[in-house]
Amino acid sequence: MTKKKTKEEKEEVDESERIVALEQKYQALENQLQQVVIVANNHIALCKEYEKTIAILSGRIRELNGD
Repeated sequence: MTKKKTKEEKEEVDESERIVALEQKYQALENQLQQVVIVANNHIALCKEYEKTIAILSGRIRELNGD
């Protein structure tokens, strides 16, 4: 009985260690995802600024060409 109980306790400890490790990995992945979203949002904002700049420059070129 002692061996079986010890084995069960060891399995419970191993399982709890695995759960802790998975929770840590989940948190790390969640943090990485947040960083990716922030970078993506920054790129979107930058693209919008580029689009505005291109529109302004295109309008000025049309004015110069008399279109």
